[in-house]
Amino acid sequence: MLELILFLLGLVGSGVASYFDLKTTEVPDEIPYAMVAVALIIFLLAYANGEKSFLINGLLYGIFFLAIGLGLYYFGQWGGADAKLLAVFGFLYGNFKGRFLPFCLEFFVNLFLVGAVYIIVYSLAVSIKNRTVWKKFKDSLKDSKHYLGSLIVIMLATVVAYLVGFVGLKMFYLAISVEVILFAMYLVLSFLMIAERVVFRKKVPVSELKVGDVLLNSKLWEGVDEKTVKKIRKSGKKYVWIKEGVRFVPTFTIALIVTELYGSLLSFFLL
Repeated sequence: MLELILFLLGLVGSGVASYFDLKTTEVPDEIPYAMVAVALIIFLLAYANGEKSFLINGLLYGIFFLAIGLGLYYFGQWGGADAKLLAVFGFLYGNFKGRFLPFCLEFFVNLFLVGAVYIIVYSLAVSIKNRTVWKKFKDSLKDSKHYLGSLIVIMLATVVAYLVGFVGLKMFYLAISVEVILFAMYLVLSFLMIAERVVFRKKVPVSELKVGDVLLNSKLWEGVDEKTVKKIRKSGKKYVWIKEGVRFVPTFTIALIVTELYGSLLSFFLL
């Protein structure tokens, strides 16, 4: 019963946070703080009844995940809300048992596997009507035709080697899988780099700069506050560059559901 309550707390809390992230790009601090407060009350009640592991393991995983989240934040890869939510999930589920690993670790793995797919889909969705992205992507493929052509030749050579009996079935599957993955990764990374430059960067008039916008030269993924907006407007600048990132918070909700249903997705590749 206790685990069900904690699971629903994480599901509802991250769901509300996802709504704000998608709608405003800002997640109110009150959401992760409220999740921790409710969980802490539950853990203290459990502790008083002899269930000490929920609080102890929650603190251990919460601190561990907080360190990872802050690292990603200070390297400019995550926003503050992502780091806080990661710590909250460690706190909530530190005592949960997973299928192959502790639940927290299975969730952590799934977060980045699901996140990779989510980033690709999100980038495609926001770029689908942007002709500049597809033109630049087409140009990049032309510039890379020798590299891509070499990969195709290698794949064809692998097929021929299998057909003439030079390599066995297992070696063929392994080689062709690696080659296809390399080919797909090159296409995906090329597209994402172009989308990041074209779609996720904008030159906006200073008069339209608003609280929460992230300046392009900002090392931290943190939006400007009211004081900074006023300072920039008084500076005499007419335009500033801002950057927009993938609204990543919904990935927490998706990864939580996937972990509960299937455990670590990595196990599907290892088994």
